[in-house]
Amino acid sequence: MKKLEKKKIWIGSLLVLVLLVCVSFWMLHGNGEEASHFTSNKKETEESKEVSLTKKVYLNEEETISIDLPNDWDYALLEEKKENHLFDMRFFPEKNNKEKYLEIYQSKEELGVCGTFLTTKEIELKNQKKAIVGYYDGEEVAWSFILIDREQKLFSYPIGLDTSDYDVAMKVIQTIEFPS
Repeated sequence: MKKLEKKKIWIGSLLVLVLLVCVSFWMLHGNGEEASHFTSNKKETEESKEVSLTKKVYLNEEETISIDLPNDWDYALLEEKKENHLFDMRFFPEKNNKEKYLEIYQSKEELGVCGTFLTTKEIELKNQKKAIVGYYDGEEVAWSFILIDREQKLFSYPIGLDTSDYDVAMKVIQTIEFPS
């Protein structure tokens, strides 16, 4: 008799869990009408956030690698390079906040990353080259790194960026031009 009661409790618990998952899903995604309304608002928001990338910056002394920035972004070439870096540049969405930046660097070595929970997506750069964006833990907005070019060993990663900064940072990265 005890086995039957335990089985009923286990099945009841499982049903409650399934019900909670279904209700949560319904609340997050709505009933179709709400979901489509949310999607249209999102598109309007994205369209109104059009960013003008008009400031051209060269990443290396030879001026063969360039990137376009929004006018209100600041940048700095790091004087002290890390041991295995050829150059390090930081791009600041807020001029007075040096804790939030996009770093781009050229390395002497290959980039090594952990593959656990890593997903990647390919993006196209301004000169029709492809770059690889790395995301961890199912994240779809806040990327962890970008392998801009394996041959040139160009990499980028964000430090302290807000969720709203990632879209603009991605657009900035996509303007990178360098020789083949």
